[in-house]
Amino acid sequence: MHRGATANEGTSEVDEEATRADGSEPGARDVPDAVRPGLERVEEAGGPGELPPIQEILPHRRAMLFLEAVLASTEDRAHGRARIPAALCASDGARSLVPSTLAMEMAAQLAAYHASLPAWRKGADARDRGFLVRLTNCECSRSTLEVEVSFDVRVELTGSMSRLAMYKVVVGQDGEEFLHGQLNIMSGG
Repeated sequence: MHRGATANEGTSEVDEEATRADGSEPGARDVPDAVRPGLERVEEAGGPGELPPIQEILPHRRAMLFLEAVLASTEDRAHGRARIPAALCASDGARSLVPSTLAMEMAAQLAAYHASLPAWRKGADARDRGFLVRLTNCECSRSTLEVEVSFDVRVELTGSMSRLAMYKVVVGQDGEEFLHGQLNIMSGG
């Protein structure tokens, strides 16, 4: 079900560099067009807003690592870019499509990354990574997604208790938000 909202409503222009999955800096064409108000700019490497490489936080590798960049993060929100690698599916040279349920995995990876940041900042090891425990109220207006194209992913922390974090999530593409839902992330020790 399409809710009619677009990813660009109420946005402001930014020109920050992002943290890629491999820790490298993106080129100019990879910088997001806009970030919603309330999401702080990610500082350059070494600055106070520095974020760790995605692979330092998430255990996913190769075809299962969908989150390719964290574009912005605050205490209660994160904005990222995800892509479904072509290696995930066999292709006959035609356009490759995968089930749209993989969009929730994109959101889960960004939420797990976000939920793991406090432990990372305290110097905790990899056992303190966040992991998905529950999906609820998920609505998606698409049945399939293309591989090797960029998707806009946003998560917002809506509550927490002990090690459990609850997030509202949105995944979109080209200004259309097509997935809305909620998920819970459990973080380690």
